[in-house]
Amino acid sequence: MEENKDKETIELKKIIINYFLYWKFFIAVFIVSLIFALLYLIYYPRTYEVMARIQILEDTDLIGGPASLGDASGLMKSFGLGSKMNAGVNLDDELAILNSNSLMSEMVKELGIYVTYSEPFSFFCTLYKTSPILFIPDSYTEENLDEEISFKVKGNKDFITIHSKSSVGKQTFQFNDLPAHLEIGEYKFTLTFNDHTPGNQKINLEISIRPASWVAEDLLNTFTIEEYSKTSNIIELIYTDYDKKRARDMVNTLISAYNQHADVIKKQEADSGISFLDNRINDIVDNLNKIEKIIEDYKTKNKLTNIEYDIQFYGEQIKEFQIKMIELEAQSHIVTLLEEYIKAPENKYKLIPMLLSMDEGEKGSPLSMYNEALLERTRILSNSERDNPLVHRLEEQIVKLRETVIQTIQNTSVSLHLSLVDLQTKEKLLIDKLGDYPTQEKEYVELRRQQEIFQGMYLILLQKREEIALKEATKEKARIVDTAFIKENPVAPRKLYAAFGVLFFTLFIPVSSLFIGKQFLSLRAEFLSRKK
Repeated sequence: MEENKDKETIELKKIIINYFLYWKFFIAVFIVSLIFALLYLIYYPRTYEVMARIQILEDTDLIGGPASLGDASGLMKSFGLGSKMNAGVNLDDELAILNSNSLMSEMVKELGIYVTYSEPFSFFCTLYKTSPILFIPDSYTEENLDEEISFKVKGNKDFITIHSKSSVGKQTFQFNDLPAHLEIGEYKFTLTFNDHTPGNQKINLEISIRPASWVAEDLLNTFTIEEYSKTSNIIELIYTDYDKKRARDMVNTLISAYNQHADVIKKQEADSGISFLDNRINDIVDNLNKIEKIIEDYKTKNKLTNIEYDIQFYGEQIKEFQIKMIELEAQSHIVTLLEEYIKAPENKYKLIPMLLSMDEGEKGSPLSMYNEALLERTRILSNSERDNPLVHRLEEQIVKLRETVIQTIQNTSVSLHLSLVDLQTKEKLLIDKLGDYPTQEKEYVELRRQQEIFQGMYLILLQKREEIALKEATKEKARIVDTAFIKENPVAPRKLYAAFGVLFFTLFIPVSSLFIGKQFLSLRAEFLSRKK
């Protein structure tokens, strides 16, 4: 064993000494590597990391605070049709939205960074807000561009020459004055000077225009958007760039686009709820006016005065039953109205107002899943054709979910009816014991009950409408904890990377070259010896 170790040590020493014979080669590679490392440190732009933090606020349900629904509230909740103050925040959903191509594309369009300006030999460094020339596509081009178009612009304020390259081919344009308009196939652009461009400045630029979605796709690979911790609703957004202003603008604009996206969704839900409520409130007001007229005529016909004092014979139990029956009948009417709205053919692909859903903010609620499927269908249709297979699959899913929602509402209606029948039976037993009271008083009580039902429905729906309107005007979904700020130390170029690079190439290139060379010479010698 010791002899083998000695032999291995001797062999290793021979190899090391053999490589040291080529020390000049090692030094030459070291010098070349050092030169490249210095060039990297000198010419690579200083790149900084920009960070922002936002807190995703919990959204208040459209129906807001609880109404006085008594026992009916618990019954409604058991079927997923009730009210809850706050819906939880699903950070995975919010992260998916922030990392979506559509949201990133909105940011790209807002800042106009789908148009890149660079000077010759700028080593991929582009200008931001400092280009002497601005290329502005029209709205059609901005939305429908599906290729990259490049331009080379030379000249000054008195004469501009533009060479373009696109799928149409190469074209040349010349202008004596700006602004000017040019067309590349079906795409149109406006060319103008930046407001800060000096009159004597010579212009030599390379300009590239790409679809915003392509630029967004590239940015999604460089943006870091992640949750701050598992126990908070805070999200961190991190982006690195050599242009500090562009980095800050991109992060801040992305947050603004996210808030605008949330506002659009919130407005859609609010408009749907308010429209539903306005129609139902008008119907209830009409019914309330009718029942009040009937009561007035009834009291006049039967010459009833101070009937409120005459019916004090009702005991506390009967009063309690009446309150519960009013609550149950009000809820039953509301459920019926909602069922009619869902079954109406014209509302087939309209959002169901989250008027009664307690679980609208939670995954798994029938109404929530149905509305999410409708929103997904609308989103896909806005970006694709009607015959998209994904749309057909979603519509099949929507049909099934719609049946589930209808069945849930019907189950709730049946349960409410059974509870109401039970209360009516108990009330009848007590009223039968008071059968000596005039029939007119009993009929009047029934009319008053109907009036109170409509009054209760009116107050509930009116309260919900006000809460929906209030929610539509509430604060932004993402509250900025830290506005975009630049970290002190640059993330590139890094001296440590340069040092490791020099060390690696100084050792790897000579050793590998010498090893390969010796192997080649050995094989060549063996080949020649066999040939002889």
